[in-house]
Amino acid sequence: MNTFYYHIKLLRPLNVLTSGLAMIIASAILGTLHETDTVILVLAVVVCYTGAANALNDVVDFKIDLINQPMRPLPSGFVQKRTALFMSFLLFSIGTLLCLELSETAKVIGIVIAMPFMVIYTKFFKGI
Repeated sequence: MNTFYYHIKLLRPLNVLTSGLAMIIASAILGTLHETDTVILVLAVVVCYTGAANALNDVVDFKIDLINQPMRPLPSGFVQKRTALFMSFLLFSIGTLLCLELSETAKVIGIVIAMPFMVIYTKFFKGI
Protein backbone atom coordinates (compact mmCIF):
# COMPACT_ATOMS: atom_id res chain seq x y z
CA MET A 1 0.00 0.00 0.00
CA ASN A 2 2.85 2.37 0.82
CA THR A 3 4.32 1.89 -2.67
CA PHE A 4 0.96 2.72 -4.25
CA TYR A 5 0.88 5.98 -2.27
CA TYR A 6 4.26 7.08 -3.64
CA HIS A 7 3.30 6.20 -7.20
CA ILE A 8 0.20 8.38 -6.87
CA LYS A 9 2.26 11.11 -5.18
CA LEU A 10 4.62 11.05 -8.20
CA LEU A 11 1.74 12.30 -10.36
CA ARG A 12 1.17 15.25 -7.97
CA PRO A 13 -2.55 14.75 -7.38
CA LEU A 14 -3.19 18.35 -6.35
CA ASN A 15 -1.80 19.58 -9.69
CA VAL A 16 -3.85 16.97 -11.52
CA LEU A 17 -6.99 17.98 -9.63
CA THR A 18 -6.34 21.67 -10.28
CA SER A 19 -5.89 21.13 -14.01
CA GLY A 20 -9.06 19.06 -14.17
CA LEU A 21 -10.97 21.72 -12.27
CA ALA A 22 -9.65 24.33 -14.71
CA MET A 23 -11.21 22.35 -17.58
CA ILE A 24 -14.57 22.22 -15.82
CA ILE A 25 -14.44 25.96 -15.14
CA ALA A 26 -13.44 26.65 -18.77
CA SER A 27 -16.36 24.52 -19.95
CA ALA A 28 -18.73 26.45 -17.71
CA ILE A 29 -17.38 29.77 -18.99
CA LEU A 30 -17.83 28.61 -22.59
CA GLY A 31 -21.36 27.42 -21.82
CA THR A 32 -20.60 23.82 -22.81
CA LEU A 33 -20.91 22.20 -19.40
CA HIS A 34 -24.06 20.43 -20.63
CA GLU A 35 -21.95 18.51 -23.20
CA THR A 36 -21.14 15.94 -20.55
CA ASP A 37 -19.41 13.38 -22.78
CA THR A 38 -17.05 15.98 -24.22
CA VAL A 39 -16.33 17.55 -20.83
CA ILE A 40 -15.49 14.13 -19.36
CA LEU A 41 -13.20 13.31 -22.29
CA VAL A 42 -11.40 16.65 -22.07
CA LEU A 43 -11.10 16.26 -18.32
CA ALA A 44 -9.61 12.77 -18.74
CA VAL A 45 -7.13 13.94 -21.39
CA VAL A 46 -5.95 16.85 -19.25
CA VAL A 47 -5.67 14.70 -16.12
CA CYS A 48 -3.65 12.07 -18.01
CA TYR A 49 -1.37 14.63 -19.64
CA THR A 50 -0.81 16.49 -16.36
CA GLY A 51 0.08 13.33 -14.46
CA ALA A 52 2.35 12.20 -17.30
CA ALA A 53 4.16 15.54 -17.44
CA ASN A 54 4.63 15.55 -13.67
CA ALA A 55 6.14 12.05 -13.69
CA LEU A 56 8.42 12.97 -16.60
CA ASN A 57 9.47 16.15 -14.81
CA ASP A 58 10.56 14.15 -11.76
CA VAL A 59 12.67 11.87 -13.94
CA VAL A 60 14.34 14.81 -15.67
CA ASP A 61 14.91 16.61 -12.34
CA PHE A 62 16.14 13.52 -10.48
CA LYS A 63 19.65 14.82 -9.71
CA ILE A 64 18.36 18.25 -8.67
CA ASP A 65 15.67 16.67 -6.49
CA LEU A 66 18.26 14.51 -4.72
CA ILE A 67 19.48 17.77 -3.16
CA ASN A 68 16.44 20.08 -3.19
CA GLN A 69 13.51 17.65 -2.80
CA PRO A 70 14.96 14.42 -1.32
CA MET A 71 11.57 13.23 -0.03
CA ARG A 72 9.93 13.14 -3.46
CA PRO A 73 9.08 9.62 -4.65
CA LEU A 74 12.09 9.19 -6.98
CA PRO A 75 14.97 10.55 -4.89
CA SER A 76 13.62 8.84 -1.78
CA GLY A 77 13.76 5.51 -3.65
CA PHE A 78 10.08 4.64 -3.32
CA VAL A 79 9.58 4.84 -7.10
CA GLN A 80 12.16 3.79 -9.69
CA LYS A 81 13.02 6.07 -12.63
CA ARG A 82 12.08 3.33 -15.09
CA THR A 83 8.66 3.00 -13.46
CA ALA A 84 8.12 6.77 -13.56
CA LEU A 85 9.03 6.84 -17.26
CA PHE A 86 6.63 3.97 -17.91
CA MET A 87 3.85 5.77 -16.03
CA SER A 88 4.52 8.94 -18.03
CA PHE A 89 4.46 7.06 -21.33
CA LEU A 90 1.31 5.18 -20.35
CA LEU A 91 -0.55 8.32 -19.27
CA PHE A 92 0.52 10.28 -22.36
CA SER A 93 -0.65 7.32 -24.48
CA ILE A 94 -4.01 7.02 -22.72
CA GLY A 95 -4.52 10.78 -22.95
CA THR A 96 -3.71 10.71 -26.66
CA LEU A 97 -6.10 7.81 -27.33
CA LEU A 98 -8.86 9.64 -25.48
CA CYS A 99 -8.06 12.84 -27.37
CA LEU A 100 -8.69 10.99 -30.64
CA GLU A 101 -12.37 10.89 -29.64
CA LEU A 102 -12.59 14.69 -29.62
CA SER A 103 -13.04 17.20 -32.46
CA GLU A 104 -10.32 17.84 -35.03
CA THR A 105 -9.42 21.13 -33.37
CA ALA A 106 -9.09 19.43 -29.98
CA LYS A 107 -6.88 16.73 -31.54
CA VAL A 108 -4.52 19.37 -32.90
CA ILE A 109 -4.45 21.26 -29.60
CA GLY A 110 -3.97 18.13 -27.50
CA ILE A 111 -1.80 15.85 -29.62
CA VAL A 112 0.10 18.24 -31.87
CA ILE A 113 0.55 21.22 -29.53
CA ALA A 114 -0.02 20.49 -25.81
CA MET A 115 1.55 17.07 -25.38
CA PRO A 116 4.75 17.76 -27.36
CA PHE A 117 5.08 21.15 -25.66
CA MET A 118 4.88 19.49 -22.24
CA VAL A 119 7.69 17.11 -23.15
CA ILE A 120 9.86 19.77 -24.82
CA TYR A 121 9.31 22.22 -21.97
CA THR A 122 10.22 19.64 -19.33
CA LYS A 123 13.35 18.54 -21.13
CA PHE A 124 14.68 21.79 -22.58
CA PHE A 125 12.95 25.04 -21.61
CA LYS A 126 12.13 24.66 -17.91
CA GLY A 127 15.58 25.78 -16.78
CA ILE A 128 15.57 28.94 -18.89
